[in-house]
Amino acid sequence: MTKAELIAAVARQAEVTNVAAERTTDAVTDTISKEMKKGAE
Repeated sequence: MTKAELIAAVARQAEVTNVAAERTTDAVTDTISKEMKKGAE
């Protein structure tokens, strides 16, 4: 699944715009990445 496909799926499931779904998806992935980096330190 590409990022665009994930965003479209999130938008459909949550009944929000693709823009809102992209912001949410980016926030989630950024948070996960930051927390994983903290754990690796």
